[in-house]
Amino acid sequence: MEQAVATRKPATKRKRTLDDAVVYATAHRIRIEALSIMNDAKTSPTEIAKILDEDLSAVSHHIRALFEDGSIESAGTAKRGSATEHFYRAVTLPYVTSEEYEGMSPADRREIAGLIVQAIMAETLAALRVGKMEGKREPWLTWQAVPVDEEGEKEISKLMQETYDKADDIKVRNAHRFSAAQTKARKMGQEPPPPGTTEIVALMSYERSRAGRPDLGYPPLSVD
Repeated sequence: MEQAVATRKPATKRKRTLDDAVVYATAHRIRIEALSIMNDAKTSPTEIAKILDEDLSAVSHHIRALFEDGSIESAGTAKRGSATEHFYRAVTLPYVTSEEYEGMSPADRREIAGLIVQAIMAETLAALRVGKMEGKREPWLTWQAVPVDEEGEKEISKLMQETYDKADDIKVRNAHRFSAAQTKARKMGQEPPPPGTTEIVALMSYERSRAGRPDLGYPPLSVD
C-alpha cells in the first residue's frame, strides 16, 4: 500500500540556511545526480542507488541530508515486503506571474529563487560530469552583465517571457511530431522511433550582486 503525502522540512527545523543548502546540494556528485533524477519524478534511495551504481547507504545519507535542508520533499512511502521504502522528489514549484510575485514576501521570493537555482545547477553540473558539454551536440553557453536603466529592465523581462513562450511552443510541437511518428510506426507494424534527447533550457535575468569593478567603468556601490 503506497502513501503519497508530500511533505517538506519546515524552514525553522532545517540544518542550513537557504544559500548554504543550495551550495551543499550541488557540492557532491551523488547529490548532483540524485537531484537531477528527482527533477523528473519521485523516486527512492534504492532506485537512485541502482541508477547510479552506488552503495545504498551512501545514497541514503545524501538523500536524508537534502531532505533535512529542505532541498527536496518527501513523496510518500510504499511497503516492499517487510520493509518500508521512502520516496522523494524535487520540490514542486508553481509558475509565478508578475502579479503574484509582487504580492509575495521577500522570504518566499528567496525560497523559490533558491530552489530554481539549485535545479539549474544540478542539471548543468550533471551534464558536465558525464561529458554532455563536449559531445557532438554543441551546447549554447553564454552569459553577460548588461547595464540597464528602468526601460532596459522591462525589455529584458519581455525578452525572457518571449523566449520562454517560444521554448514551450517547441516542446509542444515536438511532442505532437513524436506522437504522430509513433502512431504511424504502429500502423505500419514498425518499431516506434526513439524519443530523442532532452534539452535543458534555462532562462535567467536578475540584478547583479554588485555594480562591477570601478576600473571597468562601473560606479562603486555606495556604503551606508
